[in-house]
Amino acid sequence: MGAGSCDDGWRVERACALAWPARDEVAVGGWRVSRSGGGTRRANSASPADADAQTDDATIAAIRDAYAAVAQPVIVRVPTLMPAVDALLDRHGFAPAEGHTLTIACDAPPRRGDDAVRLSTVPDAAWIAARRALSVAAWGGAEDHLAPIGRLTVPAVFAALEAEGAVRSLAFAAVHDGVAIVEAVATDAAWRGRGLARRNVSALLHATAAVGAHCAALQVMADNLPARALYRAIGFDRHLYDYHYRRSPA
Repeated sequence: MGAGSCDDGWRVERACALAWPARDEVAVGGWRVSRSGGGTRRANSASPADADAQTDDATIAAIRDAYAAVAQPVIVRVPTLMPAVDALLDRHGFAPAEGHTLTIACDAPPRRGDDAVRLSTVPDAAWIAARRALSVAAWGGAEDHLAPIGRLTVPAVFAALEAEGAVRSLAFAAVHDGVAIVEAVATDAAWRGRGLARRNVSALLHATAAVGAHCAALQVMADNLPARALYRAIGFDRHLYDYHYRRSPA
């Protein structure tokens, strides 16, 4: 991976959107209004598509209408790439920020792969079963954390590490416009602290570099200090931008 692609926050934003696609998305004034039936915030929130997204009262009204049409709550995702959005949402009575998340990047892949990590271009049954089980254990709503994977339209690589006959740690990376977006990093609680997640993510960086990714990025909750330490140790040492969510009162 060479430097360059991840210097552009909006390029990373576009890749992130394709790495976790919504069930339904409508365009409103330069915003992507993602609607997936409720549940997780990321696939059920409105995000600016680029720096030209409109930030006016009419756009907020249209976003509200788009969610009202499918009986979903109105959630707006606010990247620090567009700081003026918060003042607009304040005027419209949106709740305070929640879900503060960092977007971080890595330029240099590992020099070699890890033969023990099982890599594939589609998730197999064992990967899907492990993802479902780990989602229920950590967050609940397993299908909310599986359905976007089935909607991917960009190339992806899936990684898994097995122990004692089962997948104990997994992740995947989707590639768009030279950027690999690392997603769904999870490890069975009983197997944490053994370096499994680090090995999976490192294997993904190596594999996606081989198919044209120039850099990698991922998004991690700001308060998830263990994960942040893990990613920093792997090489995700560039802080690109943040985002948070704002909810409209019912």
